[in-house]
Amino acid sequence: MTKENPLRARRPHYDLSRGSVSIRRVLGHAALLLLCVSLGSASAWAEESDRVAAIEAWVEAFNRGVEAMIEVRKGYYESFDLEAPGAMDWQPQFESMRDDLAPISLQGLEVTGGPTLEALVDSSNGPLTLSFQFSDEDRITGLQIEMGHSSESSLPPLQLPVGGADPTPVITEYLEALVPQDLFAGSVLIAKPSGEIIYQRAFGLASREFGVPNQLSTRFDVGSINKDYTHVGLLMLAKEGKIDLAAKVGKYLPEYPHVRVRDEVTIQQLIDHRGGVPDYFDDEWATTPMRTLRDIDDYLPIWADRPLLAEPGERESYSNYGYTILGAIIEAVSGQSYPEFVQQRIFGPLGMTGSGFFAVDGVEPNVAVGYTHMNPDYEFGEALWKNIFLEPAVGGPWGKSYSPIVDLFRFYQKLFRHQILEPGEAWFGDGDFDGFGVALGGGGPGLSSMMWLEKGWMVIALSNLDTPSADAVAEVLMSAVTEPEREE
Repeated sequence: MTKENPLRARRPHYDLSRGSVSIRRVLGHAALLLLCVSLGSASAWAEESDRVAAIEAWVEAFNRGVEAMIEVRKGYYESFDLEAPGAMDWQPQFESMRDDLAPISLQGLEVTGGPTLEALVDSSNGPLTLSFQFSDEDRITGLQIEMGHSSESSLPPLQLPVGGADPTPVITEYLEALVPQDLFAGSVLIAKPSGEIIYQRAFGLASREFGVPNQLSTRFDVGSINKDYTHVGLLMLAKEGKIDLAAKVGKYLPEYPHVRVRDEVTIQQLIDHRGGVPDYFDDEWATTPMRTLRDIDDYLPIWADRPLLAEPGERESYSNYGYTILGAIIEAVSGQSYPEFVQQRIFGPLGMTGSGFFAVDGVEPNVAVGYTHMNPDYEFGEALWKNIFLEPAVGGPWGKSYSPIVDLFRFYQKLFRHQILEPGEAWFGDGDFDGFGVALGGGGPGLSSMMWLEKGWMVIALSNLDTPSADAVAEVLMSAVTEPEREE
């Protein structure tokens, strides 16, 4: 096993949407769901703001067409003269690319610290990495496009024994080797297509100050996986006739302060991140004390009046705040706080006895401390910090509930086997459990989570280190257990 630390070898992942990034992976023949990855805030990449603006303009222009791209080239490229010979030689290739890839949506940036910024992009033909080269004056000088996301698994592959031999020692040895390098700390669970759990174990420390190890019962911040609870809860209420998903926000929140959101944005658009509602992560986020964000009502006075990023329904734009509005609707309809609703309708009935919404500054037993390389000033470094100054005090409809790994297994096992919602009610289709794949995760400073389903196999990884620690581990394990050469 290599001793190189591949996650630390590159610079941190700054995610423009934070919380849950809509990086879509096609796993099997039917899966297009959310892989949620996040780190950083507006302040973390403020020094790159001119380059970020150029990339955002390029992505928007790509979706709009040639005329829009001409304007971007005029405004953001190092040199572009429309009258010069060969000035439009790029047009045929551009139009061919649009036919293959549009629409595209920007998900995040890999900041290299040099002249290159890698933009992680979703397209109609799968994930892309756009490598933009910039001059010292922040003008675009070049662009390379590759299929896939460069930030996907950077761990070495794992080879499992064949012929029915017990894989447990090999998996354990592999994961234990990651712990001293700070590549992983957390819990792992692997279940066969039959639903039988064949591997579950915890690694690393839940508390580095006191040397407390992670255990299978340790509760981890699951990040934006929590959005699935919000989605399920809304579908439950819709089935009961209490919510019309096609209705506008104002039907349930008549006093909502943003007139256009209240009168034009539907619940379904918010679920699908197509409401045009901005995310939290602006300059206001960096200056808002996280200890003050405990209830849904704490967010509304700060972010409710933000202008829309796009016309409702026009395009997908990931928004944690959109899910906060959905949580407010759940509270209005149910008469319960969002945590109470989830506890009564999801955690309790599914036997998720270890799950809950715990304050980062509270005293709760068996909760892993989140450790991050991002300091309270949103700067990355070698040192580890507790993430309590970088995360809201209490989670909500957008994310940040806590669960032991077996609780997430119970939830997704029942969800994908249509034991929570009937076939036709859920958003992932009616295909059989073995016939589709999906990767769902959450992340942020000091937290990383991933549930991966493929070919009936389920791999779950939870970590109390920065994203993408759980993502990378889950990807390696899924690749290993679904290797065609393996014999069961």
